Amino acid sequence: MKLKLRNFITQEFVPRLVYQRRGDAAIECMDNRILNAVDLLRDNLRSLGYDNGFTINNWHINGNRQYCGLRTPESEDYSVTSQHTFGRALDVITKTPLEVVHLHIIDNPYIYSGIKFIEIDISWLHIDCRQNNDGSELKLWSPTRGFISVEQYRAELKKA
Repeated sequence: MKLKLRNFITQEFVPRLVYQRRGDAAIECMDNRILNAVDLLRDNLRSLGYDNGFTINNWHINGNRQYCGLRTPESEDYSVTSQHTFGRALDVITKTPLEVVHLHIIDNPYIYSGIKFIEIDISWLHIDCRQNNDGSELKLWSPTRGFISVEQYRAELKKA
């Protein structure tokens, strides 16, 4: 069954070289769980009145982002253990406040069951579909605070 993305094209998920070699078949390098989750997330945020776009990779329109989906060794941010390396992570820029996006995901775990990890306290949206080794449905991690419980972060967001 062919994946049908409503809001994105293949180039937004893979670097230039991968797209040049594989064309639209390069989408096979990405995990369907994260593709479906980001497509659904954008649709749902639009329906809530937040249509500020999502930018993942923009190299195909002469932008400077090409490793925000699949990350290959050519990227200075490449890591053999990164979820990006396996096509399971996305870094998204949006004008929608990240607190709104995070709370929407946290409050709708059944809708976004493909999102298993969110990085917080950063200026972009990082989501991925890793298999959490402790069986957690969703983990939140901050580069400054470490792991934060969903309940604690939800309370922080609702206060803001």
